Amino acid sequence: MDGLKAAPNELNRPKAKNLLCGAESANANTALDPTASLLRTDDYLGLDMPAAEKLNIVKLQEMKTNPPSPRFGVVIIGKNEGETVPEVLRKLISAENSIPGNFFNVFVDDGSTDSTMAKAMEFNVSVISNKKSLGIGGAIKKGYEFLKSFNPDYIIQLDSDGEHPAEYLRDLIAPLENNESDIVIGSRYCGGRNPVTSPLKIAGAKLLTLGFAFINPRYGLKDVASGFRAFKSEYLNKVLFLSNRNWAVEFLVRAIKSNLRIKEIPVPYHFREHGVSQFNSPWHYVRYFLNIFKQFVNSVD
Repeated sequence: MDGLKAAPNELNRPKAKNLLCGAESANANTALDPTASLLRTDDYLGLDMPAAEKLNIVKLQEMKTNPPSPRFGVVIIGKNEGETVPEVLRKLISAENSIPGNFFNVFVDDGSTDSTMAKAMEFNVSVISNKKSLGIGGAIKKGYEFLKSFNPDYIIQLDSDGEHPAEYLRDLIAPLENNESDIVIGSRYCGGRNPVTSPLKIAGAKLLTLGFAFINPRYGLKDVASGFRAFKSEYLNKVLFLSNRNWAVEFLVRAIKSNLRIKEIPVPYHFREHGVSQFNSPWHYVRYFLNIFKQFVNSVD
């Protein structure tokens, strides 16, 4: 069970495989509808778990009965980001409150071993917990699939490490609402900005962008690895990637093959003050670079 532990006196009860959305699906239908995998409220309220987790499960169960109809669906992902999650979610919700239209936020905790999940549950967001880490791409995909049930007009994604500037949310979605673009990327490198990040990330991102430009120079993208992006949800199936590691590039390759319009806007990233980046080795970027060519050749329309 993802994120949950049964009390000793519950061991004789039938196994509940799907208390949270990260668990193995009981059948094909529950795999397509994460909220359908939840048990009845009475089945899980007896479990020995923190009250916040019980409340989160009840919230998810209620969504199955009364699904929201958001204009914007937001996926926030995190793994062991307990120190940054509160500030990230505060800034995000503050930015959302200044934008017309209702937002639905889903936080995907990707197998954290710290307080990430508990911190996220303190806010008005739905929390999905992965018992084992799926990787960045896997966590994002799970958030996308969850949002499918609620059919938002636009999907937005950001990390919970504090680098993505939630205060630029309005700038990110404006080109979509104005029908200037189908996909918008918050770029560290366009507009002459000097990114506030580690030298390894700067070098790695430039290497990936170089490889991408070599394959498809027409788009002139400057930051193909950026995880701060938004798109029209009607194109979700066209950009939905297979890779858990090289998801960002595969997303864009699929978008290009589908003739979608892609726009970059300059955003100033914040410097990571806590936690450890999952891209902390030069070999991550080398493998990513080599996979750019593989993704372009092998991705399907």
